[in-house]
Amino acid sequence: MNNSNKSSIMIRNTKLGGKHTLICVPIMEDTIRESILACERAALFNPDVVEARIDKIVDTDKDIIPSMLLNMRKLLGDKPLIATYRSVTEGGWGNMPPREIYELYKEIIEESDIDILDIEMSMDRKVVMELQQLCRQKGVKVMFSHHNFEDTPDEPEILSILKEGERLGGDISKIALMPNNGKDVLKLLNATYAAKTELSIPFVAISMGKKGKISRMGAGVFGSAITFAQADHNPSAPGQISIQEMRVILNCLEE
Repeated sequence: MNNSNKSSIMIRNTKLGGKHTLICVPIMEDTIRESILACERAALFNPDVVEARIDKIVDTDKDIIPSMLLNMRKLLGDKPLIATYRSVTEGGWGNMPPREIYELYKEIIEESDIDILDIEMSMDRKVVMELQQLCRQKGVKVMFSHHNFEDTPDEPEILSILKEGERLGGDISKIALMPNNGKDVLKLLNATYAAKTELSIPFVAISMGKKGKISRMGAGVFGSAITFAQADHNPSAPGQISIQEMRVILNCLEE
C-alpha cells in the first residue's frame, strides 16, 4: 500500500499522490519523428504518466516541439504528459541559456497541451517566477526538480531540497540522487519517509543506478508519488527497469 503524503492532486483523470504509485515512462529520442514513434510504442504499455525529454532532441527547429507534444497528447488521450528540458549540469543534454529555455517553455505552455512542466530548482530565479506565472495562467502544474548524478547528501539536506520545491510554489517536488553505497540509498529512503509528514505537496524521490533500484520498486511504500520505468529499452536515468517488471512489483507491494 502507498502511504502517501498529506496532499494529492488530480491531473485530468489521474490522482497523483494517492493510494497507488504512478508509473511514468520517459520518451528520450534524438528527433521529433523518433520521439512521436517512441510515444506511440510507449502508449501500448498503458503507462500512468509519460515524460517528454525534449533536451535530447537535436532537431534544429525547436519551434516544432509544441506540435510534437500535441501529437503525443493525441496518442496518450487523458494520460498526464510532462515536458522536461534537462540541463547538462543535472545529467541531461540541454545546454541552452536560461532565457532560451524560457522561450522554449513559453511556447510549450501556450501552444501544446501538456499537464506538468519540469523546472530545475537551480534555474535563474527570475526565469522560474515568469514560468510559474505562465503555468498558473494555463493550468499547467509545476514540478520543481533537483538531480545529482555524483553522490547523495545527508538526510537533512535531501529533505531540505524536497521542501525547497514546495517553498518555491511547486505542485510537485522531485529529487534524484546517485548512491555510492547502500547507506546512501537508506539516506534517500529515510528522507523520503520523513517528507511524507513534512511536505504538503506530492513528491518524487529516486536513488539512481543499480544500487538504487529498490527505491524505484518501493517508491510508494516510502511516500514517493511517481516511479520511472522504461518501455523501449531507452532509460532516462541509470537503474530504470521495464514497465512490465515494475507493474508486477507494484502490484505485489500495493495489493
